[in-house]
Amino acid sequence: MKYRLSLDIGVSSIGSAILSLDEEGRANSIIDRGVCIFEVSEGAEDRRIKRSQRKNIQRTKKRIELLSNALADAGLWTLDEDAQLDLIKLSPYAIRAQAVNGKLNNIMEIGRAILHLAKHRGAGFVEMNKLEIELAKNVDDIEQDSGNNKKQELSEYAKLKKYLDESGAKTVGEYFFMRLHKSYKKNNIIDENRRYVRQRKIGDKIKVDYAIPRYLVKAEFNLLWDTQTKYYKNLNNKELKKKIYDILFYENDHRPYATGNCIFIGSEKRLSKAHPLSEQRRIYEAVNNIKIQEQKIQRKLTKEERDKIVKELLMQGRKAGKKSIAELLLLNKNFKIVLADMIMPYLYSTPEYKAIDCLNNLDDEKLAEIVEFMSEPIMKDKKDYLYNEEKVIEILKDKFRTDNEQQISQLLAMLPKGRGSLGKTATVKILELLRKDVISIREATDKLAETDKRFLSEEEIARAMQGKYDNLPYYGEILKADTQPIANWQKQINKSLNPKEMEYGKIANPAVHRILNQLRKVVNDIIRIYGKPYDINIELGREVGMSSRRKMKY
Repeated sequence: MKYRLSLDIGVSSIGSAILSLDEEGRANSIIDRGVCIFEVSEGAEDRRIKRSQRKNIQRTKKRIELLSNALADAGLWTLDEDAQLDLIKLSPYAIRAQAVNGKLNNIMEIGRAILHLAKHRGAGFVEMNKLEIELAKNVDDIEQDSGNNKKQELSEYAKLKKYLDESGAKTVGEYFFMRLHKSYKKNNIIDENRRYVRQRKIGDKIKVDYAIPRYLVKAEFNLLWDTQTKYYKNLNNKELKKKIYDILFYENDHRPYATGNCIFIGSEKRLSKAHPLSEQRRIYEAVNNIKIQEQKIQRKLTKEERDKIVKELLMQGRKAGKKSIAELLLLNKNFKIVLADMIMPYLYSTPEYKAIDCLNNLDDEKLAEIVEFMSEPIMKDKKDYLYNEEKVIEILKDKFRTDNEQQISQLLAMLPKGRGSLGKTATVKILELLRKDVISIREATDKLAETDKRFLSEEEIARAMQGKYDNLPYYGEILKADTQPIANWQKQINKSLNPKEMEYGKIANPAVHRILNQLRKVVNDIIRIYGKPYDINIELGREVGMSSRRKMKY
């Protein structure tokens, strides 16, 4: 029977209609219709956040308990509840500010300050997955392209360092005390924000727009301890300092995410986005897509124009925007640069990275090796775990032959997070063609596919597979570039995983994952009853694929 299958796909339902077709392919009657209703896969984000909050509360309580006992053993704290009450009444910010500038009134106040640091110790580099520190950048120098008057925003973590520098505060604790007391060092913090220390939103306005990176808290602990050592000799004990430091900044070993395989060469793992080869491919891919328009006629860049933009702008640590490209190529106002977004410079040519001496002494191969380790610091003896922050910093100190922990912490935070979709071999082959000629990445892969079928596009692969399936397969078999693999440790602890999911991975969005699985069941049931359709029409709800928060706004 010749029929058309029409599908209306929503976030919690799939409507279907089977239309009979005449010999010319026109619908003439409705054979069957129905709807599949399933539970909406929502709330996963909220559950994950609350689960994380519970874990953090439990770990903070345990950390404070261990610290209290260690500080009490060292004579820096008391376990007597009445004596604790008197100390707790004191402002922790006042103690922290005084502790880095002179002698505290009571040795027990040292314990009070350290216990307060334990509650607000900031985020380590593993947790700061959206962080891009831009301390060396001058915001006023950011290029303003026509029609775009927005200034680039610093990250929440970079803002706090910027505010510390502007206020003259030595530490995070002293800066917070400044916010609470206008008379302290006659500071010039804006009055309307002065009383708010923790991040919060009142109405539509954010009163505190920064967050705390852990390296600043570590610096405060070291300065506090060293300052008070001048007045309290029992602090002049390196073993005691290390013991307190280790408890205060202890970090659990993290589990790694599974690294996906290259979408073209499945036997290779994907490169990190911070890998030098990934950066170079990004640059040539973006510049090769630039067009120059005169009146209504557009043309590609010449190879000479392309190389000039790459070498004189991007590889020199400068952004490539419409204005800077036009000036570099000496184009007059009759020419228009067609560019979607400003192209960021080659990562390791920017001032932030140039300022790190240990990076400048590395060749590309050694840099790539260290960057891959920083992207995913997997333990040698426990492959299912990542080194914690302290161990990573110690390893990098040895690799870089430096003791500058703050510089290493900033480097870890600045690196782009995540991985691309290509492995090393595919990246090298594609990059070679992108450099050789001004072509797009699709044109490059099409050229490679002429002699190497591994570089066929997803559409070509899907087209070649048409008619080879009697039923709709698991989506992961086809959409290999869109799925994320499941880590081995997850497979071991979660016995309920579908075998197909374990083999091919799954899409990260749980709503899309559920919809595609339900779609497969609906289509395969229809095929079982009516046979394969002649063609399929699909109507897709706009909210499909949106996160829970975006759906609420939609």
